[in-house]
Formats: sequence, C-alpha cells, structure tokens
Amino acid sequence: MAFYDPIEKLAGKKVRNFEPEKPLARFVSSPGADRVPAILLSPLDAQASIDALTLAAERLPSLRALYIADGEDEISWIEPSNVAELLEAFPNLAHLQVRGASDPTLGNVEQLALERLIVESVEISADFLKQIAEIRWPKLKHLELWLGAAQFVETKKEDLEPLLRSDKFPVLETLGLCNSEFTDVAVEALAGSPMLQRIQTLDLSGGTLSNPGAERLLAACAGTRLERIKLHHHFVSNKLISELRECVPELDEADAMAGPEGSDGGPDDDRFCETGE
Repeated sequence: MAFYDPIEKLAGKKVRNFEPEKPLARFVSSPGADRVPAILLSPLDAQASIDALTLAAERLPSLRALYIADGEDEISWIEPSNVAELLEAFPNLAHLQVRGASDPTLGNVEQLALERLIVESVEISADFLKQIAEIRWPKLKHLELWLGAAQFVETKKEDLEPLLRSDKFPVLETLGLCNSEFTDVAVEALAGSPMLQRIQTLDLSGGTLSNPGAERLLAACAGTRLERIKLHHHFVSNKLISELRECVPELDEADAMAGPEGSDGGPDDDRFCETGE
C-alpha cells in the first residue's frame, strides 16, 4: 500500500467515514462519541480539527488512537501539526501517528501511556530528535520516524546519537528509522548504541541502505537481541542480503532498488528514499 492510499484500519478497528459536511463539533456531540476508540483526521485543516478535539476531550473518554493527516498526495504539502495541548488533554492516548512536511510539536509532557509513536515526514530535524530523546516514554514499545529526503534535510550521525543513547525508552521493542536518504548514516549511528542492544525489531524500510551500510549492519547486529529487520526498498547486493538473512530470524528485504550487485554507496549512485516529497 502506498503512503497516499487511505488506511482501512486504525488500532485494529475498521475506519468509517464521518460525513465531511458535518463539522467535528457535531461529531463529538453525536451519540456514541464517548465510545469511539480511534480517530483519523484528514489533512484538510488538520490543525483546526486538532484544536477542536483538544477542547472536546471530556466527550471522548475512550479515545486511545489518533492518526493525523491521512490521504494527501504529497507529504511535503501537509502543514506540520502542533499536538502539545492535545497530548495533555488525552493522557491515556496509546497510539499517535502524525503525518506532515516537518516536525510536529509535541511539547515536553511525559508520555505516560503512549505505546506507539509514528511520525511520517520528509524533514525531521536534529532538534526534534533531541526532543524525543529527552521525553520520558515509560510504555512506548514502537517508535517509527520517517527521517526524510536530501532535498529537505541532511541527517547526520550526531543528530541521531542523543536518541540512540537515551535511557527514556525502557520497554521499546521496535525502532524505525525509515524513509531516509541517509540510511547508511543511521546504521553507523546505531552501531554500538544502547538502543540497538535492547530492541527486537529494526525498521530501515523505505530507505537507501547500500552495500557498505549493510556490512556495518551485519557487524552491528552481532550479539544483539534482534529478531527482525525490515529493509524493503534497499540498494543492497544479493550476497549481503543472504548474509543478513542468516543474522536474524526474520528479514523483510523486498523491493531491491539496485541490481544483483547492489550499490557501493558512492555520491553518484542515485539512491532515493521511497517517499521523497
């Protein structure tokens, strides 16, 4: 499924459309709103909807999952969201998925209940990575960050290190550093990091992993608890994919974007992430 395809399920529940001509205020006042477990917001005026949800928090006591800005053709067209007040208003939210051109605003509130955080972007900044690293996430099991494309951002090793060395994620199981034109840099930062020693699933999908990056990944995975690596959309040779398959019980290596020999990771090899704009 492409990123622009509307999702059919959220938090295990089938998505049902609320009539677009009816404002959100009418939805939160409708019968049964107090039993709604999950809400998906359109990118059309998403911030206004976020603000309306925040004000209506008392009417949505069952809300546990929220996906903001689904269904736009280009992520770079979607204004980033400010969800700081919303997170304060819904302290029991377990699943937050945010799509936007750049960093959402999370605030500095400790996320005591959140179990899944997914940020789909083409431009995640070093400041946002540092902010994520400094918030306490006692229940977060799944962290997925779409780091972005080179035309918008340059992800450096030192940008990722505060996150990968943070002790604020005591129960994290899945780490995604996805949709990046700097996947090799991410692997270099991961090598020897405390977080890599704790997680069970590493998601590098949608990225630009090359042969040199795959060799670093092989060395970094030795002695870890990794059970699964997700690599769909990669630039790795068949030989190194076979070696990676022996490194972990489960490897998702679909969508090889280079030939059987892979990419040498040079500056002129035209690698690209899956969602570039």
